[in-house]
Amino acid sequence: MNKERLLELADVIEKLPSAAFDMEEWIVANEKAPCGTTACIAGHALMHFRKMSMANIRDTINGISSAASEVLGLSHLEAETLFYKSSWDEDWYEKYHGCFSGETNMTKNEVAAEYIREFVRTDGFKGAKW
Repeated sequence: MNKERLLELADVIEKLPSAAFDMEEWIVANEKAPCGTTACIAGHALMHFRKMSMANIRDTINGISSAASEVLGLSHLEAETLFYKSSWDEDWYEKYHGCFSGETNMTKNEVAAEYIREFVRTDGFKGAKW
């Protein structure tokens, strides 16, 4: 796990306009996003560290998750825990979805950045009971 890169990515994601981040999409064109692209944690890792375009990311031979795992130095289990919202602990999952219902004053990207920082702090949630 490359903690420096993960923390840098958390900072990048936190500062994004809300329209540029979504855990429902690996990467997709979005005219509402300032850069014209919406992506998840893995998609933003590839755009930020590999300077890949949306087209290049979508054509990644080994898959977006594998390529982003390599960039961030993650094991398969760590990547699954980080990149797949369905693998998030229920509290984190609900916190993320609270952004849509107004249950939280945080944006999706702020929740994701906080999740990444907690992931790093706990060494990939080692010892978590979920």
